[in-house]
Amino acid sequence: MPPLSHQRGQAPLPDLFFLGLANGKLILVDCVVPETDEPHFSKFIDLNMLVMTGGKERTAKEFEQLLGSAHFRLTRIIPTDLPFSIVEAQPV
Repeated sequence: MPPLSHQRGQAPLPDLFFLGLANGKLILVDCVVPETDEPHFSKFIDLNMLVMTGGKERTAKEFEQLLGSAHFRLTRIIPTDLPFSIVEAQPV
């Protein structure tokens, strides 16, 4: 997601609910930072975003909290061969 703080990051998501997503899915393509100590390129992207823009990448748990605060339920995260994953959510 763009370099938004957690609070600012909540604002755009509820608007999507009123734009016709009430019965659909929200698909995000973003880095999902592993919560383990294993090396992962998303951790470099996270550090770069923090230093350059004040933003951050999120873990699966953080995506779940962010989406939940916007009345969405995280349904799955699909890893890819790239540093990015596909994050799928549905409105609740």
